[in-house]
Amino acid sequence: MSCPPPFQKKIYTMTTSVQENDDRFWMRAAIAMAHKSAPVPSAYCVGAVLVAPVAALESAEPVLWAATAANSRQETTHALSLAMGNDPNAPVPETHVVLSTGYSREIPGNTHAEEVCFLKLGDQALALPDPVPGQSPQWPPEVLAITRAAGATVYTTMEPCSKRLSGRCSCTDHALALGVKRVVVGIAEPRDIFVQCEGIARLGEAGVQVTVLEGMEEECWAPNRHIRPRYASADP
Repeated sequence: MSCPPPFQKKIYTMTTSVQENDDRFWMRAAIAMAHKSAPVPSAYCVGAVLVAPVAALESAEPVLWAATAANSRQETTHALSLAMGNDPNAPVPETHVVLSTGYSREIPGNTHAEEVCFLKLGDQALALPDPVPGQSPQWPPEVLAITRAAGATVYTTMEPCSKRLSGRCSCTDHALALGVKRVVVGIAEPRDIFVQCEGIARLGEAGVQVTVLEGMEEECWAPNRHIRPRYASADP
């Protein structure tokens, strides 16, 4: 699958109060993951959490759910502890489970946080060779089945990349190839540091529900203070 050209339109979706509370809960877990990233001068430190509705996963893919339930419970417990680290009284979302978590460069090969989440879904994926520049890797069938059937949501502290200087396929294209239903973003990628990112726009144009949270910008940027002390908007 070739990477399509970037779209120009930017799409932002506001949430209801209940949904927003859940979004902020899982974003706190993503922020905690981002702080695990080893800072490097030429890249961001990003964290991501991949969740899915329990009901959708159980009904759509009961066999796959049974096979992944133990790992999902472990990932959920880990993410809950991260999200509640600074607020032990925070209400816990009960309708979703965590499929996987990830942070920048967690897996060798200059991997991105969202990419790590997807790679963790299947052991076969970890053994994939480097993808052809501009093409999405051939994801194992079990990974495709889980993400597509579950209506998965990715929580990421920074806008998914739409272009990688290394030539590897972007996290935006991975999300589209895997049928991710929703992406919740903490901050848009700054336009004046590495590349002109169009991940939010491309996901929205492709029919993915995109939500950009407000009020957590500095928390999401904090792991990147080695690049710049404070966050600056991606808007010109």
